[in-house]
Amino acid sequence: MDMKRQFGAEIEKELAKIGFDLKGHYPLLKTGIYTLDVDLHQTKVGIWYGPEHEKLATCKLSAEDVVRKIAELNEKITARRFDDDEFLRILHKATGGQDHISIPDLVTYLDDHDVYGAKTKKTIRTFLSYDLHRLSKRAVDDMEISLVTATRAYTQRKSDFLWIPPSMYISRIKFRKIHPTSSDIRHDIDAAVRQ
Repeated sequence: MDMKRQFGAEIEKELAKIGFDLKGHYPLLKTGIYTLDVDLHQTKVGIWYGPEHEKLATCKLSAEDVVRKIAELNEKITARRFDDDEFLRILHKATGGQDHISIPDLVTYLDDHDVYGAKTKKTIRTFLSYDLHRLSKRAVDDMEISLVTATRAYTQRKSDFLWIPPSMYISRIKFRKIHPTSSDIRHDIDAAVRQ
């Protein structure tokens, strides 16, 4: 069996052990939120967050080593404590009272305020991306977040935009004040009268 088929069969088997599947074609294979850049000639594998957005690690061409590293990285990225309201408040505070903030400015704010601990900007971008992905709420304290799709002009430099799983690219986040609807006001009045 040639090296390509052997590695493909081995990594697919090893990934299944941790609940991941394998897709794609050499040299780029995909598993979950990760891309594997397989270099058979150099016998190494680059592990990327997303579609080659942030390079996380490089391993030798060993299915066990690659999968062990993916499991370790996945734990760091996905198993962190997360609270929707707290995260939204941090993002809103980062805007500094403006209605939006660019991705580079947001990453700098998160770094300056040690939101993710002493991490590199690459790690901050990865954590921010995953946190925006797992965000289950869109509003807090009468403010609603929206993610602004990155136009071509904002995708020239990786630092200007952020990949959000499964396939969104954003250049900034915006907040807008939520105005209660008349039915919300009526409901609040009715609830106050009943008390």
